Amino acid sequence: MQAQVIKCSVFVSSHFFCYDVFTLFVSTNPRVSRRLPAKEYIPPSSHVLDVADFRLQAPITELPFDCWRIKSGEDVLLEDEKTLDDICEPRFMAQFGRPLFGAWFEKGLETDQFSIFDFAVMKIAGEPIDEMSTQGDLAALGIRILFDFEPSRTAAVELENELVERHMRMVFSIPAHGDYIRAGAPSEPILAEAAARIMNGTRNRNKGKNWLRQLPTYLDLFRKGDMSSLVMRTMLTFAHDRAIMDMAGHEYLDHITWSQAIPVETFLKAWFGVENAESILASKPDNVPDEKTLGEAFKGASVYFTQFVRAEGAKMVSDETAWAGAARGMAYSYSPLESAIDIMIPIVLQRDGKLNRFNSTCLLIQIKDSNERWRPRVDAERLGFFTHSKSGQSQSRPYIAIVVQLGAQVSKETKGMTGSQNFALSSQISKTHEKPFTNPRYAFDIIGCSSRVFGIMSPLDEDWWARLLQPQDYLWEHDRRSNEARRAVMRQKPIWQAQADSFDWIKPADAQGKSEYPSSSLFPGASPEEPVETIKIHRYSGDPLDVFCDKRTGMDEEEEE
Repeated sequence: MQAQVIKCSVFVSSHFFCYDVFTLFVSTNPRVSRRLPAKEYIPPSSHVLDVADFRLQAPITELPFDCWRIKSGEDVLLEDEKTLDDICEPRFMAQFGRPLFGAWFEKGLETDQFSIFDFAVMKIAGEPIDEMSTQGDLAALGIRILFDFEPSRTAAVELENELVERHMRMVFSIPAHGDYIRAGAPSEPILAEAAARIMNGTRNRNKGKNWLRQLPTYLDLFRKGDMSSLVMRTMLTFAHDRAIMDMAGHEYLDHITWSQAIPVETFLKAWFGVENAESILASKPDNVPDEKTLGEAFKGASVYFTQFVRAEGAKMVSDETAWAGAARGMAYSYSPLESAIDIMIPIVLQRDGKLNRFNSTCLLIQIKDSNERWRPRVDAERLGFFTHSKSGQSQSRPYIAIVVQLGAQVSKETKGMTGSQNFALSSQISKTHEKPFTNPRYAFDIIGCSSRVFGIMSPLDEDWWARLLQPQDYLWEHDRRSNEARRAVMRQKPIWQAQADSFDWIKPADAQGKSEYPSSSLFPGASPEEPVETIKIHRYSGDPLDVFCDKRTGMDEEEEE
């Protein structure tokens, strides 16, 4: 009977589609995670009326988004209309996301434009602005660095439900079975600014908090297979905030607005440290004979991102998506199975210029987990990033391409990699390219994950970063983590790997003393030489240059291979 009443109510409401009527269905159970079970799971003894052709519908999640406008009927943003400073205004930012923020301005609730951020902080925290719960902290992290929960873990499902109910995480979809929800943090610049304020202790108790050490607590609840990208997104977010503080002065923390453009040079110094960044800024393109250094090419250029968003599809790597991303203060994180790159940070070449395709370029990051001797260069032109004019000519724009091996098992030496491990030189690639390069590429390889490479990392936190990068293999959750315990399990052959524990029952010919056979790849002693922790700068002519800052002496070491 109850189901029939609901069905009739929906039918009657459909007659009001052409009127300005807002229909609100109120449930007696406010929790999206506790719905009635499907009919097939209800015990026969239960007194449930069987209504023909009725199926309990999942909660409605198709809700308004990006719908408020400063001026009714107008587009939010026209290409070639606004500058970076224009789009950092709170009233402009409120047009993106839930209509809640637009309504704040519509009804004149603000005492000043920036008071909306205090309101957003309270919405994320679920508490007064000077109090922060653990769940509120996690919600702020999720808004900025982008993580997904593991739907197969009950604890993860319950935690995500709580973040939805009290901390502004948004439900995108609820499957018919209702076992879990599809939720996340979409692009909402107001919330991203509020999350940055929470993380940096702007008028709350989080000042000086070590956010890196919060993540391992929830590591087993996050979806697997994305940890290297998560670590890089976390590092880039920390570098963003450090750059903002360096620009504003750390003593003015309570008055900082985190949604603002950052000069590329300032961002690189915050990310890599001043010494390493100076060498990077002095580098030259590796695909064209251009004498401009990176610092000269990106003079006046800025990055603007306060959060990461999920992107799918090859067409999402373009100058159109770059300027659109900059307009919302977002950087893109791609699925490694669908894209040649993992992260794209939009760069606006002229801060005072209008946002458009020809004023946009990018910082592309490709992340590798294993010790690989060669990998293809990241080529934005082949990826179709650059728009060509109607005449067919591309306006030459520089870009930055970085290949990172965060999880590589590296040697602790301070020298660069040996010549046998050189990557294919870009000058060689350009000779076989379909068309001549027109956009200067500043290319780097980064091996290792420590404070020697990334200035944003504290030496005291290196073990915490390593915990996040711990290989999530078959035994990553095994309780006894000693090497002996892991090997004992692997000798039971739960999975087969090209190593001695899987093949301890054979004796290769070379181990029998037969010199005509090469060394077996399945046994210790045949592993390739470990790469050395370094930053490798690629050049148009000549071998790559290994640049490293020796923190002990404060001197830059540059070694040509």
